[in-house]
Parts: sequence; structure tokens; C-alpha cells
Amino acid sequence: MQRAIAMWVTTIMVGALLMPGAIFADVFEARVSDSAVKMIHFPQSLTVIWNRPDPAAGKFDSILGDPATLKRTLRKIDPARIAPAALGEDFIGPVTRKALDRLGKKYDVDLLLVFRREVVDERPGFIQFRNRARIYLVRQRKLLTVPANETATDFNENNWKEKIGEINRQGLKQLAEDARKVIHSHKFEKRRSNY
Repeated sequence: MQRAIAMWVTTIMVGALLMPGAIFADVFEARVSDSAVKMIHFPQSLTVIWNRPDPAAGKFDSILGDPATLKRTLRKIDPARIAPAALGEDFIGPVTRKALDRLGKKYDVDLLLVFRREVVDERPGFIQFRNRARIYLVRQRKLLTVPANETATDFNENNWKEKIGEINRQGLKQLAEDARKVIHSHKFEKRRSNY
């Protein structure tokens, strides 16, 4: 009997060690939203956080991290324009659920919008970015996936800042529209009786 219990406990422990832990995985690797998400009752507070997984690779950060651009695009995704959205500080490194829980407690908000930009293709005179975002429902501890978008441009050494700034605004604007759609798709709607 003791031997059977010991084997059972050993099997569970080995399985837990070998299985990739969902709590320690980067949330940007999740392809779909969590299931069983409860409907969202507005107003909701929202904080926008820029994730940079590798700060050493950010040679365009001075252009991409322009606070005015972030305010004009992502802060305006405010759900139903009821509660103001705020800009949080940048988060460096992989974003895990544990990190999202800590950020949710730190900012004391209902929703966290974490976005990431990656260079997909870079050649002389050409660059392509991928913009991705995740919405974390802090109270429910659920994750919603926002569709990614890609923006690209040709540039030369005279206009590279303007061109990269322009595709940055386009990508963030599209990301904001997609995030608003995802948030509103989980909005609680009171049903009316037909009688």
C-alpha cells in the first residue's frame, strides 16, 4: 500500500516537473484566449504596459516608445469611454501570469493591456514590425488574445525616423481598434424582455 502511494506521488511529481508550467510560460505564446471568461461589467479601469522581452535589441525604442504616440493610440481604447486608461511603466522580460498578477496588484486595475512589438524583417532600407497584445482580466485572472498585425515600410537615411514613426502609429492604432473589439465582445449586455 505504501509502495503504491509512493509510486503515485512520484509519478505526479515527475509529471509536474516535465510538463511546461502554464504559470511560468510567456503569455505571448498563447494562441487563443482563455475559456470560461465571465462577461465584463463596465466601467472598468485599464492600464497599458509596453513589454520589451529583450531590451538590448531595442535600437528603435526612442521612436517606438514615444509617450505622445502611445497616449494618442492605446490610451484611447478606453472601454466605452467611461473609465480613463493609464500608461504603466515598461515591463522588461517575458510576461508570465505570475508577473501579470503582480502588475494587477501594483496598479490596482480591472484590465491590463500588455503589448509587444517585434522586428520581423530588417534589411537596408526596409523594416517590418509585428504588434501583438494581450488583455489580462485581473479579477478573473483570465487572458484575452488580441489579433496581431504587421506593418512595414521602405525608408532611406533621410526619412527613416518619420517612416518608422508612421508605421508605429498605424500598427498601434490597429492594435487599439482590435483590443477595443475584444473587450466589447466580452461586455455584459442586459437583455430586454420582448413582452
